[in-house]
Amino acid sequence: MVAYKTQRGIYLFILLISVTFGQSQTLDTNKNIKLKPGSHRLDSLLLFASQQTGAVFSYNSKKINTHQHILLKDGIISITKILALLKEGNNVSIKIVENYIIITPTGIKHSDKKIPVKLAASPRVIDPSHLKINQIQNSTADAKNTDKVKIIPNYDSLKIDSIPKEELKNEDTTAFADSTKANHSTIQPLLPIAMPPSIPVDSEKKSATKAIPPKENSTRPEKKLSKPKPLTNKISFFLKSGIAVDESLYTGFLAQVGMPLLYGTISANTNFSVSQIRYGLGTSFKINNKLELHFNFNLGDLQRSGQFSDSSRTKFPIAVKSQLTRYMIAVEFSPSKKLKIQIGPVFNQLKTNYFINSVPSDLHIFKENGDHLFYTINPPYVITNTYSSTSSSNIKTWIGLQVNVLYFLKF
Repeated sequence: MVAYKTQRGIYLFILLISVTFGQSQTLDTNKNIKLKPGSHRLDSLLLFASQQTGAVFSYNSKKINTHQHILLKDGIISITKILALLKEGNNVSIKIVENYIIITPTGIKHSDKKIPVKLAASPRVIDPSHLKINQIQNSTADAKNTDKVKIIPNYDSLKIDSIPKEELKNEDTTAFADSTKANHSTIQPLLPIAMPPSIPVDSEKKSATKAIPPKENSTRPEKKLSKPKPLTNKISFFLKSGIAVDESLYTGFLAQVGMPLLYGTISANTNFSVSQIRYGLGTSFKINNKLELHFNFNLGDLQRSGQFSDSSRTKFPIAVKSQLTRYMIAVEFSPSKKLKIQIGPVFNQLKTNYFINSVPSDLHIFKENGDHLFYTINPPYVITNTYSSTSSSNIKTWIGLQVNVLYFLKF
């Protein structure tokens, strides 16, 4: 009795399990899936949908693109929407069985289809009058396999007795002969084509390889990069130093330093009675490899002092202070790479002030020749001269000549 009750309980338990698991599960595809707002990959959406709804997705990731990204602004999407997006990106069919969603590709996209192009080969026409019987047999066998060779029998040049009876019973040959006889009025006779002598297999391969044109995607030799051409007008610093000679301050030392477009000058000059240090700026333009045109100006102060006595033999100290401004246009020659010679005219402007007992004063006591008695430099001639015995200053101008011999250093 106890064993019967135990066996009955086991049957009821098995029946309960079978009823419980045997029930079909229905899937709600419109149920919303909650995610974080943002961009999600399609395969991630399928995983989250499976976790939240119990749906089981079946698909081949190699044939279906599930790597596309979908932007969710509010982070809510349904399975129906996911399947719609999947259909847009892939050519697939979707089947839902209970809680199983089966995704299968239906075909190839039209953009991915590649239509093979076959070129029809023109048939070769062989005249058997120039071939032996063995060659005719071989050629007919090839014609059956490839359909590219047609043999036109020429019964005038061939003897029927020399052809085996099996060849005369060939359906293709007889059919072609009958057709040529029936259409003799419309078909022109073909000229016999002389076959070339037999070529060894190796030579045929070589000739075939020579006739094949190079492919478009064949690797081409890389072009050698050409070296950049050296620049002829390089901007660089230079230093030119040497001696300078002019008509007013006979000799001196000159230095030019900077770039061709803008450089500075400094010089120390003397005429053995007065000395001067001049500063200036200059620029140059290249005419050719050996000639350059220079424009520069410079200025400097001059001073000379002395004493004079009046009619009562009273001595007064007198000082003459001048400022010399010079504008020069010069042509530079290059006898060698290191030697430079500059020569050109110079416009001079000399402004002079007179001081007696350290007070600005005129030279009226010397009448008309005061500027010839007291001066810093005495130009050989003047273009303009504003000297007056009743004025404490004057300006003189003239045009002179300057020659510079310089040693060139390039940095």
